[in-house]
Amino acid sequence: MRKAILILALVIGAAAIFSGLAAGALMLLAILIAGGLSAFDLLTSTVGFAIAAVGLGLGALLTWQAGGALSGRPGPRFAMPRWGWWLLAFALVVSIGQWFVSGEIGFFVPALHVLAATIPPLCYLALASAVLRRGRVAAARSTWGSLAWGGLGGVGLGVFVEVFALVFLVVVIMVALSVARPDLLAQWEAWAAEIERGGGSFDPSSLEALTSPLVVFGLLLFASGFVPLVEELAKSLAVPIVAMLGRRPTRLDGFLLGAAAGAGFAMVEGIFNGAIGLAEPTGWAGAMLVRAGAAAMHCLASGLFGLGWQAAISERRLLRGAGLALASMTLHGLWNAGAVATALSGLLRPTVGFGALGLRNIQAFFIGAALAALWLLAVAALAWLPRHLAEE
Repeated sequence: MRKAILILALVIGAAAIFSGLAAGALMLLAILIAGGLSAFDLLTSTVGFAIAAVGLGLGALLTWQAGGALSGRPGPRFAMPRWGWWLLAFALVVSIGQWFVSGEIGFFVPALHVLAATIPPLCYLALASAVLRRGRVAAARSTWGSLAWGGLGGVGLGVFVEVFALVFLVVVIMVALSVARPDLLAQWEAWAAEIERGGGSFDPSSLEALTSPLVVFGLLLFASGFVPLVEELAKSLAVPIVAMLGRRPTRLDGFLLGAAAGAGFAMVEGIFNGAIGLAEPTGWAGAMLVRAGAAAMHCLASGLFGLGWQAAISERRLLRGAGLALASMTLHGLWNAGAVATALSGLLRPTVGFGALGLRNIQAFFIGAALAALWLLAVAALAWLPRHLAEE
């Protein structure tokens, strides 16, 4: 079983390297053929570069760790630079990147964007693994392999299941609108047809129907219930995979392996979701700060789920494992609920209630404060919980 898993990891890593480089090159080539050099704006060139970087970076990492394990050589201990160095690097990369983005100096932007999305998860992982400086030991191969799994396997499984479910949800919504609001559905179809013909303008008021209680409930149920279940389960599979390789994880192992998988997932999500910030040059740095906050949530949530796997596998405490998994999904669900609420509050009319300030601004303030508090809680837990587990 151990050898088969490692060989499969080698195959997946090699496939990620090849497919990432090929897909990135084909995307950039297609843009060049279709629109020439003028089509290479910051967003499209960054996405093409990111596809190649993710495939090459995570694929090489997975291949390297699996190959080392197959060789039979003893693996090194896991160690990282202190989290403060990562924080300093993030501040420098975001500052320089925003200067390049605002100045429309696009040559270095794709690489800086990938770095800005990659550094925060590594910073949180370094914060969680600081306990290893006190004499505790973690294996480098399983930890880096878990990070690669989170970015490749976790993202791959999560996207596959979520896209399938989202298509189903869109079909259900379209059918419901055809019965309840055929006029709104016809308006959306006419707008889409005008956009395809190269004309027309979008009326934001047509999206106010998305703020109805039924639609809001459905979006929250999907984003705060279904998505955390799928993503946390997919990411944290790194822990049982390591257990199948013959290692009996301790509580500290379970948390760190899960946090590493969450860091890998957060890297890929931050790279591609954060690229939307390039559509508005002045907002890129803010978008990367938001992604940095989400990375803390991913690391902690996956660490809790990994700890739950450890309780079920090593200690045979199924109720404890289920409780930790539920805590992981609850944390993720609360963060997603705040993100959905932020998006929906933007659809409200800015003049509703509270005078000139507007209900939309009031809601945005409290939602932002709640997300900031959740981020601080995640950072504090990443610093404290591994020390508590090490003492146990």
